Amino acid sequence: MINNPIIRTYAPLKSKYLAIFDRDDTVILDIPARKPSDEIVWTTGAIQALSYLYNNGVDLAIASNQGSIARNQITVEDVLETNNLIQDMAAEHGFGFSTIAFCPHHPDGALGNIYAIRCQCRKPEAGLITAIIEHSPALKIVFFGDKQTDILAAKVVPHQRVTSVLIDSKVQDLLSKAVDWLAEVGRES
Repeated sequence: MINNPIIRTYAPLKSKYLAIFDRDDTVILDIPARKPSDEIVWTTGAIQALSYLYNNGVDLAIASNQGSIARNQITVEDVLETNNLIQDMAAEHGFGFSTIAFCPHHPDGALGNIYAIRCQCRKPEAGLITAIIEHSPALKIVFFGDKQTDILAAKVVPHQRVTSVLIDSKVQDLLSKAVDWLAEVGRES
């Protein structure tokens, strides 16, 4: 359906913990209107943080706005291919994402583009995160992002079990924040 996020499931969500990440400038460095041929560079600390969480039994997912699709700068296929490359690179480092979801919409998209609409999945709306967690048995869920829209999206998700962590994309404190979050939820269990 045109008004929904696009979701690719690589493995079932099965853990009692789920960590969802914004993609651009949280997991990988952002290149506006990224094409699959563009170099993919992990943000500082991302590989270590993702490996740490994965190796401690946490399901990993990505939730990303990709409004460049609605602006006719890239295609859905470009984003799917880039996400597959990210998944392949993750596997080379011994971890993987269970789910990667993205919102192709933008209210100011190109005239005639089917994704040029206001939707409920573009962050800061909750639909993108909700689409991921509705199939998860996780009791504790965290959303890591580098923008206030990421944090707002996590706050409006209609589930009490979602917390959010704002990271500084300039410092890239993702590893320390991931370790702190897992230690905190481990104490609560």
